[in-house]
Amino acid sequence: DTPEAGTVTGAAGTGRGAAFDADFEDAGDAHVLAWTPADHAIAPGTGAVIELLVQIAPATPLGSDINLDLSDVVLIDAAGAAHEVSLEGGVIHLARRPGDLNGDNRVDAGDLVRLVDIILGRGTPPTPEELEVADCNDDAALDVADVVCVSDLVIPPGAGEVPTTPGALESLQFNLTESIRAIELDFPAGTALEEAASGLDPLTTRAWVRPNGTVAFLAWDPAGRALEPATISGLPSAAAPIAARAWSDGGRSLLVTREGRRLTIGGESAPPIPVVSGAPNPFSDATTIRFQVSRPGTTTIELFDVRGALCRRWTRDDLATGEQAWSWDGRDDLGVPVSSGVYFARVALPDGEHHLRLVRLAR
Repeated sequence: DTPEAGTVTGAAGTGRGAAFDADFEDAGDAHVLAWTPADHAIAPGTGAVIELLVQIAPATPLGSDINLDLSDVVLIDAAGAAHEVSLEGGVIHLARRPGDLNGDNRVDAGDLVRLVDIILGRGTPPTPEELEVADCNDDAALDVADVVCVSDLVIPPGAGEVPTTPGALESLQFNLTESIRAIELDFPAGTALEEAASGLDPLTTRAWVRPNGTVAFLAWDPAGRALEPATISGLPSAAAPIAARAWSDGGRSLLVTREGRRLTIGGESAPPIPVVSGAPNPFSDATTIRFQVSRPGTTTIELFDVRGALCRRWTRDDLATGEQAWSWDGRDDLGVPVSSGVYFARVALPDGEHHLRLVRLAR
């Protein structure tokens, strides 16, 4: 909610929410939306995630207190589910989700692996917070009922059935470099799978359709068994996976490298690379905008000042896939240095549009 003295003129993800795009409208009360189309999330912890630029009315007396109040805040997870939050001033408080044992703001196979290890007395002793979250059904006991409870959070009861297609399907190849306790894959909508021929014994398997239409596949063992290092051919499917995650003992996330139908699993999972980032920021002489190109196509970067005026435009249609970068020297299209202030970068990639807030401190 914005007071009469101020109008929101810009919004951007920042800090731990730097990978997020943001948009807004202000017709008296500002409505702000921040989201990410990629597989990024705001990690647990405390810190800034959204930054607003507010223009103060010229008639506002100097020394006035101007308060921005939050209301009707909604946080959505990767599955499209909303979560209750509490508000205190400009701070949004989100408690750990039921079933989220490893505290990564997701409930997935990694939490199932950690829960089984806690019940079996394996690995590191559980923290008090883990014990509280592990008791999914709130019966003051940790047992198989909690495994069923968390499993229902990972795979909602009544999830859609995976389509089946007669005829031969091409298998995936799994190159496992260490013991694997669980694997979770996502396939394009409508992909047919031969779940029974997964070849991932002793793990049990389940395939279902997520609310967004993508086909999901999960392999894990409630008894705590693992796949040992090997190269395995299995899980015939009509398409290659579009996302893959895997876990080892204790629910430790593993690095997964996808090359078409070949998946190499093992090693520590690295934090996700932001689709778009800029550094240094703030900057004086120059800053570098880094971005991820997922497929061939046209890439355009446009820089706007706080009034919405276009300052600089750069476009390329021959960039290779992978990480790319463009350096801005703080000048406009005419070669004139821009003044100190806030600038917004619109990065249009072949897979979508992203935004970045930059601050120039001219010398």
